[in-house]
Amino acid sequence: MMQNKLLIAWNSLQAQQQKIIKIICVVVPILFTIIYLVNIYEKISIKKRTLAIAEDNFTYVLEKAQNFHAFSLAKESLSRFPEKNDFIFSESTRFNLINFQLGSEEKMPFISFKNDSVTNFSKFLESLTQHPEINISRIIIVPVKSSYQVRVYFGTV
Repeated sequence: MMQNKLLIAWNSLQAQQQKIIKIICVVVPILFTIIYLVNIYEKISIKKRTLAIAEDNFTYVLEKAQNFHAFSLAKESLSRFPEKNDFIFSESTRFNLINFQLGSEEKMPFISFKNDSVTNFSKFLESLTQHPEINISRIIIVPVKSSYQVRVYFGTV
């Protein structure tokens, strides 16, 4: 009965009105689908931004913790080896430097060593600066095959 009434109402409409209703019946679900997808995209974008912020915060805290750890290790070495040369040797052992030498050239003390990693020997040099008697005045880095020959000159404090 209800179908008959709908069919009679549909047939009583003009062709133009029927086209408009058909278009509306197609466009409205498409419009709702697009709105739904845009909403999901915005939620995903917000989650990505939140994740990026959390990742940046984690990286910042991790770097601070690593810096503090390196600082505490250097302070521990400094307390165990208050003499400058002993401290340098202990740090060179901790960073596994190859062909480590301590010398003097024209009354300017220096250290010389080989290492494969720029990051490793830069951390070593950072740890040396924790000692109050060590002042680095010049660094010479020469690439040799797959490693680096480093010479560090110390100035007077």
